[in-house]
Amino acid sequence: MNILVTGGTGYLGSHLINKLYKKNNIFILDKKKNIAKIGNLKKNLTYYQGTVNKKNLKKIFAQNVIDLVIHFAGTVKQKKNYKYNYYNDLETTKSLLKLIVFFKIKYLIYSSSCDVYGNVDIRKVKENQKCKPISDYGKNKLLSENLIKKYLKHKNTKYFILRIFNIIGTEVGISTKNVFSKNDLLSNLIKSYKYKKTFKLFGYDHNTTDGSCVRDYISIRKFVQIVEKIVLRIHLISSTVINIGSSFGISNISMINKVEKNLKIKVHYKKFKRRKKDPIYLVANNTKIKKLLNLKNNFFNNDDMFKYLNKII
Repeated sequence: MNILVTGGTGYLGSHLINKLYKKNNIFILDKKKNIAKIGNLKKNLTYYQGTVNKKNLKKIFAQNVIDLVIHFAGTVKQKKNYKYNYYNDLETTKSLLKLIVFFKIKYLIYSSSCDVYGNVDIRKVKENQKCKPISDYGKNKLLSENLIKKYLKHKNTKYFILRIFNIIGTEVGISTKNVFSKNDLLSNLIKSYKYKKTFKLFGYDHNTTDGSCVRDYISIRKFVQIVEKIVLRIHLISSTVINIGSSFGISNISMINKVEKNLKIKVHYKKFKRRKKDPIYLVANNTKIKKLLNLKNNFFNNDDMFKYLNKII
């Protein structure tokens, strides 16, 4: 299969490409300065330098018969993102969708986020839960989802919207820059330890077991395996929205304790009041993905969350 991965040298893309390139022809559209992040892959790999825009996308589609687009490009979730960053993401997605329709691309996989749900009252959120995002990042992802549904509703292109929860970890051979570029609890914990800074823990008096926020974590290895399975069965699956999570909730304080135990380090942290745009409890109901891909409960255990992380601290 000919697969175009936008943002292919980022955290998700670099790990996924290292899995898919052996059996597929991979085309990457990303910035040249990031090429080192995917290692020295050459087999079945074509790299296009540049931003994800109409001109570059049109060139790729005109020169190659692309079967599947995996759209990972976009603004990384950070504390200080401006709204125009997200506006640019929406325009990019809109341009991509128009060209997908024009060139009759068969399949699209889009990386959305659990942030689309916002602050939910139920313990394990399903895909049919009404979305009420509270962050600009979540609002942007939901708008992008709606664009995909709108543009591809009556077209022959199948779409798969992945509502990704918290993906953590790394694999051997992948640049550690990708781990440190992320803005999640584990990456921030490691950065705080590595650079000898006090970690800021936001939220400590919630109605949870220890007062801290609860999140759903899944390893990058499991994420890649899930996407690979979707690619293998993509011709058999109808367009859909899917939660990608373990369905196991871990509080922030519990995660700190796990990091200390597994990596044999001591994390110094200080408690701060909860930030308004941080959901208190956000855990996936992953029944749909288990049924879709015939996955067992033990597939989602978190034994490999901390694998190889001790090599980067």
